Amino acid sequence: MQVIVRSEHCMASGSCRRAAPEVFGSTPEGWVTLLEERPRPDIRTAVVRAAESCPVAAIDVIDDADQ
Repeated sequence: MQVIVRSEHCMASGSCRRAAPEVFGSTPEGWVTLLEERPRPDIRTAVVRAAESCPVAAIDVIDDADQ
């Protein structure tokens, strides 16, 4: 699994950080930062939840099989 964040689309809602704090952080201003581009498989559900909860669809989750 690979995570791609388009931070230029971020609106700083924080939903990704709440869903998967191991993978998503933020700048002091609240904009999303990616902490782990290839998260552990055991937190996949949380990462997908984070991507789905993003109000501006700034997060993509790509399964290794899709590449």
